[in-house]
Amino acid sequence: MFTIHVLSKEEFISGVTNDYVLAFIDSPRDKSVLSEHAKSANPALVKKYKIRGFPTALIFNGDGREVGKTGYRKGGPVEYVKYLKSIKEAPKAEK
Repeated sequence: MFTIHVLSKEEFISGVTNDYVLAFIDSPRDKSVLSEHAKSANPALVKKYKIRGFPTALIFNGDGREVGKTGYRKGGPVEYVKYLKSIKEAPKAEK
């Protein structure tokens, strides 16, 4: 549903194209639709990033540091883009 209602919409795609690099990692119930690589890589990614449910969107900065994690949010693609930009523009805590 997240893919259909948000990620595949032109408002989302045009809203994030210049600011983000998107990577989509799917974990469908029917694992037979996944490539062999995805079948072996996905469990490690779920563990590494402590993903507890789906959908999960991870947001990383330009240095590859995770700066946010979210799932489905109400409001459709325009509101989701606004939310992602708020994470990007939020003051960063010092390490």
